[in-house]
Amino acid sequence: MNSVPHVRAETARAAATLSARQPIHRPNVVARCARSWVKAELQERFNLRCCESLEEFQQSHERALTRQRHLKLNRTRHEKDDRDRVADPRYFVLGWDNRDKKRRLTEAIESFRAEVARIDSQVRELSERTEQLRRRIVAVEAAERFKTFAEIDFATLTRHRSLAVPGTGRQPPPPQHLTSSELLAFGICRQENLRIEQERLPQPDFLGLTENSSE
Repeated sequence: MNSVPHVRAETARAAATLSARQPIHRPNVVARCARSWVKAELQERFNLRCCESLEEFQQSHERALTRQRHLKLNRTRHEKDDRDRVADPRYFVLGWDNRDKKRRLTEAIESFRAEVARIDSQVRELSERTEQLRRRIVAVEAAERFKTFAEIDFATLTRHRSLAVPGTGRQPPPPQHLTSSELLAFGICRQENLRIEQERLPQPDFLGLTENSSE
């Protein structure tokens, strides 16, 4: 006979513990005109048991949930919500004070701005590197057009340029003492005609150190 009150007391304590662990008892509903309605909605829609472990969740014979977002709506239907936003405090909407939410959102914005600035810096560096490589490619392609050294022997060309008849744009016949290479260079100089006489010959940029003005 003495065991009956003891069993009743244990049952009452277990029920009280279960009740305290239900989410409907965790929010602090302030005394406002809609308090009764809010509590009724919580009772109707969120009457679940808060389980501390997956084992407790599996052993529960009633509706339950875990911090890992496991949700049991009945004995056979179990779900798990893997959406990131559900567990992100920045998207929480419960409560009467949004200062913590605003602080988290501000920190996230600053973090994103720093990330954007870092990426912009990388883009600029890559753009500069790409431009340098492009110039080198152009220089290599220009160098491949020359088949003989005489074509780039600007010292000889410049020396023969000084032999041009002033004011006429004409070059005198090649001197007899020139070597075959010098004769070839002299012929190239003639083909250039007025451009060689009037313009300063640009040095080719084989290393991509300067930009060719003709690009």
